[in-house]
This record gives sequence, C-alpha cells and structure tokens, in this order.
Amino acid sequence: MSPCRIIVPESCNVKTEFFDPDNQFDIEIVKFSNYTDMWHLLDRDRINIISVFPYLSDPALVGPTTAKIFKVLVREAKKYNIIPKNTTKGNRSPPIALFIDELHNIAPSRGQGLADQDGAGAIIQLNAEQLRSRKIRLIGSTHGWRKLRPGLRVSFQWLVIQRGANFPSAEQPKLSRFNREFEKLQPGWAMIVFPNRVFTDKIKLPFYGRPDESIGYVWYIGEIHAKKRKPSTNKTDISELAAVIAEAIRAGGQSNAVI
Repeated sequence: MSPCRIIVPESCNVKTEFFDPDNQFDIEIVKFSNYTDMWHLLDRDRINIISVFPYLSDPALVGPTTAKIFKVLVREAKKYNIIPKNTTKGNRSPPIALFIDELHNIAPSRGQGLADQDGAGAIIQLNAEQLRSRKIRLIGSTHGWRKLRPGLRVSFQWLVIQRGANFPSAEQPKLSRFNREFEKLQPGWAMIVFPNRVFTDKIKLPFYGRPDESIGYVWYIGEIHAKKRKPSTNKTDISELAAVIAEAIRAGGQSNAVI
C-alpha cells in the first residue's frame, strides 16, 4: 500500500484503526498552524491527504475556509513556492494533482449550496487555468454535472462518467444525446470522455468500495469554530456621549462618565 501523509490543523488530530494489523497503511500525521504552512507540508513520495472539512463545526464555514485555502494556493503557486518534500533539487514547479472530493459542495451551481460558498467557487473558477500553467491539475468529483458551478464546469476537459450523469443540451450537445445511456450505467462501471467529447465503451472500475473492501475506521478528533468577532464601537454613540459631557461641563456640573 502507498505511504500516506495526513495534514491536519494544529488543534486537531486523526486516529485510524485497521481490521488487519498486518495489512496497514504507512501513515504519517503532520500538523499546520496556517494555510501557507499547509501547502508547504506536501511530500512527493507520499499520498498527501489534507484534512480540514471534517473538523469544521458548521457547514457555513466550508465556503470561507475553502476561499482562504485557495487564495493561499494561488499566491504560493504564482511565486513557485509549492515544492513538496523530496522534490528533485532545482525543480521549482513540480507537477501536482489536486483531488477534490464532492467539488459541488465548495463550488455549487446557483441554488445548490450556501450563499457563502459563492466566493470559494469564484476563486476556484478564476484560477483553475492559472494553476494548470503552474502544473497544478485539479481533479474533482461531483454527484451531478448540473450541481457544479457552470463557469467551472468548462474547465474540466476530461470526464469520467458514471451512473446517473445528465448533461444539458445547450452546454454539452454531443454528450446530451446519450443521457439515457449514461443513466443506465451499472454501479462500478464508467465511460471516459476525451476533450473532443468522444467517449470510450463501458469500463469496469476497480476498488469500487464494496462493503467487503472496507479496511478499518477513521476518527477525526477536534473541532474548528468560527472566530468570534470583536464588538464594534459605534462612533455615533461616542459622539453623542461626548456632547452630553461637554454640555454638563458648560453648565458647571461634573460628569462621572468614563469613556
């Protein structure tokens, strides 16, 4: 089994338990204190699993958190600062494949997600091509083509179609003619679509995730909460209070108010 590196927030942890003690993953857990450090903890010789969303205490935090993560990714990529550990010396732009599971949760189509997620989707959409020029390739999964942000959908030239796929005729005229065929695909079978929208015959996917293929349990320990905003001071209230004190002083009285 390929060695893994799980990258988690500093205040959190992850615990794994395998059914077969003699058949385990080589797992290394590292922690980050900020999103810049997070992208600098990648290891070329391991499968890097960045785990943030399981620790979010509120679904409304997904959008803002994703936006921050991708802003840092784009910034560091522009500077050629994302160099995984064990990368060949002198290689300032090593190829990286970034897998995003259930991409529609962070870049949803209109009416498919929370309002705060719009910002994250826009950032990913605007920078998908730029990341590709830095050899960072985005690979996303979604439960439905229409659930994904329209502007981002066109960024994916290669597709793997599974059961239930349905394409709008105005956007994908070639593929839409075969919607019924796609809907009939059996679980564990798929078709690969090339950039010219020609697709393969049905292929069987290995390791589809049958119940008998489960290898253990994972626990996510800890939670990330929204930062409490400091109460803002109303300038109008201060001005009114100052006017009252000034009036009291002019009248010869004394004020016990403290600002």
